[in-house]
Amino acid sequence: MAPPLWTLLTLRVALAASEASAFSLAWRVPCAPAPEAAELVGAAEGAVDVEAAPDGSRWRLVVRFIAPSAGERVVRTDTCAEAAQAALVLVRLGARGQRGQTEPAGVEAPLAPPSRPRASLALTALAEQGTLPSLAARLAVTGGLEWAERWALLLSLRAGGPTVVPGGPAPGARVSVQPVGGGQLSGCWQPHAGRASGGPCALVAAEAWRVSGENVARPRTGTGVSVVAGLEARGALRLWRSLSATAVVGGRVALVRPSVSFEDSGVLFQAGALSAAAELGLQWVW
Repeated sequence: MAPPLWTLLTLRVALAASEASAFSLAWRVPCAPAPEAAELVGAAEGAVDVEAAPDGSRWRLVVRFIAPSAGERVVRTDTCAEAAQAALVLVRLGARGQRGQTEPAGVEAPLAPPSRPRASLALTALAEQGTLPSLAARLAVTGGLEWAERWALLLSLRAGGPTVVPGGPAPGARVSVQPVGGGQLSGCWQPHAGRASGGPCALVAAEAWRVSGENVARPRTGTGVSVVAGLEARGALRLWRSLSATAVVGGRVALVRPSVSFEDSGVLFQAGALSAAAELGLQWVW
């Protein structure tokens, strides 16, 4: 005698529930929906916890295998989508029993391909004291390349308003120092730690000046170039996705020190041998 229909339905529901519960997948990847466990691993049994989160300008993926044996894989990728793809591969391999044949638990796995260099663009305001007799303010646009989550090469272009230096052969005489343009090349070591990154930079910078005498009988205009080298500490804090706030402080030593003087008079001033600078800005990395 055939079993009642309700018995068959109950049996099928029980089997479906058993299959659904054979593999437990906890999925916390913000850019991708959780996959169907049955489609991903078939009839495999076990439990896996997957989590992807921003790590500086990149993404950190952690895949924790809970059952039938414990282990962990860590992968860093450039995007959230790459982290999601890596998670699918790791879970599928782990379900097939291949996880334990690669690295022991807790080892960071370089599953993703080597990271490509990432471009950055920053807008900053900076102040420098020591090169000119008074504080000099500048605005800068900085482009850069970052790679391996540690190294950065930065090129800054700078401009600013004139600096007025009083003094000269006549009452009220003064000199206006107008920056024509400047640039700075920096090489930095900036390891990442969560949302923050920072480290030392070595730099060389140059700035061209147009110098004009004012309030004198025969005002003249000349040019000069200041060249400095130095070290600075650079830090960044990620505010939102690719946007970070940056802060920099550093010291410089003059390599070329232009001087300014009026005709038939002594030197009014010479660029300082030592100077200090600080800047704040916003940076985009992609």
